[in-house]
Amino acid sequence: MNKESKYSKFINFIKIKKNWTNKDIANKSNLPISKIDKISSGRTKKPLPETMSKIAASCGFDIGDMENCNDLKTCFIDTKTENLLKALNGNPLARSLCETTLNLKNDDIKIVIEVAKRIAKNDNK
Repeated sequence: MNKESKYSKFINFIKIKKNWTNKDIANKSNLPISKIDKISSGRTKKPLPETMSKIAASCGFDIGDMENCNDLKTCFIDTKTENLLKALNGNPLARSLCETTLNLKNDDIKIVIEVAKRIAKNDNK
C-alpha cells in the first residue's frame, strides 16, 4: 500500500470536506480521472505544480493552502473565508454582531443583512 503524500491527503481531505468523488474533482479541474486517482491513492508522489494548482482552484483553494499547512482541518478554508475571519478577529464589534446573529432564524438574518446594506450604502454617499 502506498503511503499518503501531502498531495493525496489534500485530495482526500477535499473529498470528505466537500462530499466529492475523484470524478467530481476531475470534472471540476478539467483533468483526467486517472490522474486524480493516481494522486489520491499516493501512486503519484509528486504531481506537477500546474496539476495541483488546477485541483486546488477547482475546489476553491489556493495551492499555497496545501503547501504551507500541516493541519488540514484548520488550514483548508477558502481565501474569502480566511479574509473574513481575519477581519472579524480584528474588529470586536463585527465579531460581536456575528456572534449575536448565530442563533437567529434565516428570515431574521436576511433582515439584519438588509439593514447593514442600507447603512453601508448611506455611509458611502
